Amino acid sequence: SAGKHTQWSPILATVVENMPDSMVLTRLEVKQRSANKKVPQKDDPNKMIDVGVPASTLQMSVSGRSQANNDKAVKDFKDRLRLSALLAPKLEDIIISQKSDTFEGQDVVSYEIDCIFKPEL
Repeated sequence: SAGKHTQWSPILATVVENMPDSMVLTRLEVKQRSANKKVPQKDDPNKMIDVGVPASTLQMSVSGRSQANNDKAVKDFKDRLRLSALLAPKLEDIIISQKSDTFEGQDVVSYEIDCIFKPEL
C-alpha cells in the first residue's frame, strides 16, 4: 500500500523554493484520479494488459498585483518546476490559466497552475 502513495514534502519544498517573490500562494490542493497503463501480464509477460494506476494533479493558485510583471514570473516559475531535478521525471504537463480579480480593493491577477503527474505503478 505504501507504494501507491506519494511523498509530498519534497514536492512542496520544491514549489516553495521556486515560488516567485512577487506572488502569493492562495490555494494548494491535490486531486487524485485513476489512469490506465499497459503492463505485462504476470503469467504471460508477452501479453500486455491495462491496469488502473493512481495519477495526481497538484493544483495551486497564486496571485500578485496586476501592475507587476506577473506573466513572466509565472512562466519562469513553470519552467523552474518543469526543469527541477525532482519534478522533471514525474511531471506529465503543467497547465496555467489566468484571470483578473480584486482583493481588498486592489487589482490583482490570479493564476491557476495544474501540475499533472505521470501515472505511477
